[in-house]
Amino acid sequence: MIIKPLPTLKFNALIKPAPINKMSKLMLYFFRFLHIVFSYDMGFFQFKSYIVKNIFRLISILQCISICGTVIYFLFVNLDKFFAIWYTVFIVQFIINVLILNLSGNKMTYYRFQRALLLLDSELKVDTSTYNFELKIILCIFVSISCRCLLTYSYCSDYIENCVKPVLAEVLYCVPWFSLDIVLIVYSSIFYSAYCRLVKLTSNLKNTYIDICGCQYLYISIVDATEQIKITFDNVFLVVLLIDFPEVMVSIYLLLLELKKYWMNILLTTSLNSFTIFQSLVLMFCPPLCANILLAQTEKMTIVLHNRLLQEKDKNRIKDIKRLIRYIEARPFNLKARGIIPLNASLPVAMLNFCVTYLIVAIQFSHLY
Repeated sequence: MIIKPLPTLKFNALIKPAPINKMSKLMLYFFRFLHIVFSYDMGFFQFKSYIVKNIFRLISILQCISICGTVIYFLFVNLDKFFAIWYTVFIVQFIINVLILNLSGNKMTYYRFQRALLLLDSELKVDTSTYNFELKIILCIFVSISCRCLLTYSYCSDYIENCVKPVLAEVLYCVPWFSLDIVLIVYSSIFYSAYCRLVKLTSNLKNTYIDICGCQYLYISIVDATEQIKITFDNVFLVVLLIDFPEVMVSIYLLLLELKKYWMNILLTTSLNSFTIFQSLVLMFCPPLCANILLAQTEKMTIVLHNRLLQEKDKNRIKDIKRLIRYIEARPFNLKARGIIPLNASLPVAMLNFCVTYLIVAIQFSHLY
């Protein structure tokens, strides 16, 4: 994607020159490491040749399939059929996510999205390092994977008969097991990144000397970049809702079943399962909640512009402000996954409502309690 140069904003002389923002090597190497381990192509490997790029993608897909094939073989050889099928569902979801990220054909990769935002930061005269974005996303991924590791180790230490065997297969299974957390955190970071730029843009709009036309082009660039990168991750999120959310509901039902049968004798198991379910739900709720704060910030920007109208006396500036307000109202962020699932605070509420309703129905029909 060729990023067109944005019009220069007219700030007063007191504002410092725009910093030259570059992507940190920490983030670059971190996402390259994720690509090598999890086969998630987010564009952080740059290739001069399109053929070499496709070969690298093919290797990533084959690596994913070989890991998953090995794990599935050991699952059905060493485990009960129920647990083998249960774990296989996670593996299938991982394969689908890898295929989506490698074969989407979307020119706006996560890497190019972050590069586009770095250019916007230069136009906004913001030092990108003030966001501490790299540290936040790496910390979130590290904490999430650490929790999964701790839960897996604790569970398999006491219930080794339900875990993947041998040790090599157990280690390989961690790849699909941890991968879903990564892709959901990255999806959430898209909205958070756009939110940070909108916060700065809103702050600049309070400046009397700001170029309103330039701000409109910046708003257009933020919306364009967000909506283009969102297309690929929308597909991944739909897969999560179709596969992972029903799994969470089944996990809750099985947890209630264990509580009825054994009660206090399986306190450790229920605690681990409860935390696993809680973590899965939190990660599923993160993208719509982050998208919701992005929408709220857009509304704040509109309010700031209306306040400017009350103070502004120059007719040309009033015209520019009204035009920007009309454009924001006509073109808000498209916060729907593939135009179907609304990405706002109502989605977690609807999911919890759906989960509770059908669990109650399942409990009643099965006479669990």
